[in-house]
Amino acid sequence: MKNQILSFAFLVISLSAFAQIDSSKGLTQIREKGWVSVSLGLAIPMGDYGSTSVFNQKAGLAKLGFGCNVDYAVPFNPYFGAIFSANAFINQCDEDAVKSVFRMFGSPTPEISITSWKAASALAGIYAKSVSSNGRPTVYAKIQVGYAVTGSPETTFTQTNNQQYSYSHQSSGVGGAFVFNGGAGLSIPLPAGPNVQLGISYITMKSDFKDVEAESVEKSGNAPAQTT
Repeated sequence: MKNQILSFAFLVISLSAFAQIDSSKGLTQIREKGWVSVSLGLAIPMGDYGSTSVFNQKAGLAKLGFGCNVDYAVPFNPYFGAIFSANAFINQCDEDAVKSVFRMFGSPTPEISITSWKAASALAGIYAKSVSSNGRPTVYAKIQVGYAVTGSPETTFTQTNNQQYSYSHQSSGVGGAFVFNGGAGLSIPLPAGPNVQLGISYITMKSDFKDVEAESVEKSGNAPAQTT
């Protein structure tokens, strides 16, 4: 595995302190200098990243995952501003998708262990939002670019069939990639305290993984005894 495109939709529920408008002084008056948002949500794999077809050489086998995000925004005016973000995501891999191929051909199912995809990024961009001075929900959108550090899964494959022992292992790798994030959502003010945000973001990056080592062993006989 040399490179992989990681693309997913991030469905978020967050708490934020949006810049508020003082209606007594008109829309140009902003009481807050910025706002902070903390989000937790689901990372839904898209495209090849979420493909579970082992016949697709670019399949990431990624399953539904989780992520967290922190935004800090600085408004230029009531409608636009700069937004800076840091986030982290994890997607487990679908081991059953690999095992299903062996079942399809009636072969003994091997022992397979695949760890998770991981990514953490820092981004900067701009946002736009509607303005409400009477406690009504507002809509917002953002576009960002940044850089991500990613980790590929570690894979271990073991099979014993008719006294034939097979073992293969691929280590996890660390990669870096430029990342794009585009998102939109709804901000619902609470009677007192922060706003609740419901949003979705599309995040994509193409990561080149380095230091990935692979080894394989095939020999006659049973699996070697485990030592401790």
